[in-house]
Amino acid sequence: MENYPKLDFKPFRDGFDYIYLATDLADLSGTKYSKIRNRLNQFKKNFSYNIEKISKSNLNEVKDFLKRWCLWKDCDSDILLENEKKAILFSMDHFEKLDLSGIAMRINDKIEAISVYEKMTSEMAVVHYEKGSPDYDGIYKAINQETAKILQKNFRFINRESDMNIPGLRKAKMSYHPHHMVEVFNLAKKGILI
Repeated sequence: MENYPKLDFKPFRDGFDYIYLATDLADLSGTKYSKIRNRLNQFKKNFSYNIEKISKSNLNEVKDFLKRWCLWKDCDSDILLENEKKAILFSMDHFEKLDLSGIAMRINDKIEAISVYEKMTSEMAVVHYEKGSPDYDGIYKAINQETAKILQKNFRFINRESDMNIPGLRKAKMSYHPHHMVEVFNLAKKGILI
């Protein structure tokens, strides 16, 4: 911006990335996380679960879970969800080539939630997506914390990407108290000289 003062840069809030301290998401310490901790504790009281890495051995089960998730969400009736479904299944088909990592949560011997992430920088990982079954209240809180517990071992920060101006997603991401945001800007065409 300072190199091109005549260009019209406009902040694009819907594209801002949410950056969190990994330890904050793993520990959920302090009063600001009390509501999240309460729901998480209720989930842990009601359901026992196991965490496993996503690998060749469970990749087909993960894909089956994602197809079930899309049925619950009725992905085919919403263009955004339909495109998300395509992208997610593509990422599963190319999991190793894309150098992705992830975890799956099993409840009653069935995968009911997943988280997919990768290294972004030496001190930051990016969580591309988390999906959970609607049958287990608090499951997103649990998969979020389990992901952070793993990532905090190697990364200071977790980038949980943008909220795409989806009200429920924005509220959820803000409730975890981001450390900071990565701002994104649009550039108005009128300021570009050709």
